Amino acid sequence: MNTALLNRLRQSWLYTAYWSWRRPEIIARRDGEVNFYRAFVKPGALVFDIGANHGQKTDVFLRAGAGRVVAVDPDPFNIDTLMDKFWRYRRYPLPVEIRQKAISSRKGRAKLNAPFPGSALASITPVQSDGAFTEFDCLTVTLDQFVLEYGLPAFIKIDVEGHELQVLQGLSRPVPLSFEVNLPENRAKGEACMVELERKFPEGEFSYIVECADGLQSGWRPYAEFLKVYARISAPSIEVFWRPAP
Repeated sequence: MNTALLNRLRQSWLYTAYWSWRRPEIIARRDGEVNFYRAFVKPGALVFDIGANHGQKTDVFLRAGAGRVVAVDPDPFNIDTLMDKFWRYRRYPLPVEIRQKAISSRKGRAKLNAPFPGSALASITPVQSDGAFTEFDCLTVTLDQFVLEYGLPAFIKIDVEGHELQVLQGLSRPVPLSFEVNLPENRAKGEACMVELERKFPEGEFSYIVECADGLQSGWRPYAEFLKVYARISAPSIEVFWRPAP
């Protein structure tokens, strides 16, 4: 089957119907994510999906009620996939802005390193590996620039494979957000992100998830308390959440 059509089918009711019959746990997991993110994404909300890859989280945000999602990825292969899923072969494109950019601490240019086109492991942070990596030239912008262009989002999801700190350095306004941390290898990088958020927005609170279906694992805690929780986490991958204190 044509790859573009296959991508489009993955964003259709036929995909949901097929997997609801074939492997209902796949759809149940997706629906669990949708229910979880409804706490952050109110109907009509603007969301930034930074490191959108193939649009799995973009889809979840739309299902949660987002009125507009800005899906950002520097990989041209991923941009093509996002267009297939959300724009092409539709009478009316879904409310997704697709931008081929890398988000960083300043506007400029960078090299995207990827094991292969479309990889979820692509990063503009230098990669140390014995394997072969493909390099793409990409433009960098900051979150502040996107806020000026699109408005202040209700939520920002960040998944940029080790470049999270630089993304946060380009944000000057408090916005509920999440960022991925792979443990134990990136524990120090995750803590550096928390330090940056605490420095800029000292009234914020932190929590984390391992799986959306299990919900927030620690409740909302101030920086100093959450660091103690963070030091004891043994899961291989978590998503850290931050929000301004209510």
